[in-house]
Amino acid sequence: MKKTIEFLMIAAALLSANVSFAKGNDDSNQSEKRPREVTALGVGFGFDYSGIGVGLTIYPQKNIGVFANGGIFLAGPSYTVGLKARCVTKSIIDPYVSFQYGHSGNVSVIDDDGHLVSDKAKIFIKPNIGAGVDIHFTKNLCLTTGLTSNFAVSDMRDYMDELEENGEADFSDSIVLPFGISCGLRWRIR
Repeated sequence: MKKTIEFLMIAAALLSANVSFAKGNDDSNQSEKRPREVTALGVGFGFDYSGIGVGLTIYPQKNIGVFANGGIFLAGPSYTVGLKARCVTKSIIDPYVSFQYGHSGNVSVIDDDGHLVSDKAKIFIKPNIGAGVDIHFTKNLCLTTGLTSNFAVSDMRDYMDELEENGEADFSDSIVLPFGISCGLRWRIR
């Protein structure tokens, strides 16, 4: 997991460095040349995508959108719904903030044989806030990446402590982070 996070952070840094030099000499409004999506389908991972999932984003207003995503992770299927406020810029990068309710984490127990113990797995559903950037590579393809708060940290730790006290699991090597990384691709429908 640590290597995955390090890879994503390096990739995001490299993408940011590369796209900052991608702007052409034309000072006209880039958002007119590369119109932003009104409706988009997405696939990705993170709290925004309920683990690993798919979803739909609709912008009834240019800067304000709603999204609904469904996904699955070790503990089972989950969902996330929310609002997204983006700042449409003249470049290909649009910053955003999100307010969502849904997947905030999960606790999974793996037995000695490496199998998931499904009756001990638990998904935590809470409100979260996030921030990130949408990178519009083409008029139909967008990479979205960001950080999302994890308001379920104390609930997850309480559940882990309960399982440990009952002798059902050992979480001594586990880390519960107060945030989650999300990354996905969106395809413009309209």
